[in-house]
Amino acid sequence: MPDKLPDIKLPSWLDRGDVVRLKNTFIRFWGKVHSWVTWPLTQTDPLTCAEIILNLIAWQYDIARFDGEPLTLYRKRVQIRFYQRAGRRQRGGIQGNF
Repeated sequence: MPDKLPDIKLPSWLDRGDVVRLKNTFIRFWGKVHSWVTWPLTQTDPLTCAEIILNLIAWQYDIARFDGEPLTLYRKRVQIRFYQRAGRRQRGGIQGNF
């Protein structure tokens, strides 16, 4: 995000001291705000989301994790169901899968 902020060029008489620290604080703050705002958008993919969010998605689609099941396999099972349900809604129910 800091690379997307406009480059703030201060006049030469202001380019030192407290004003520079204020500019750097501004850039850091808005970088954090950007990460807070975009975090929910990164949690929609079952393969890359946080494990807590993955458990919520699995609960929504009635998937239980098996004892001793690796996390990668669990993520793939949730992803497959996630995309099956999305496809079923678009193609008109169970008949659309055949």
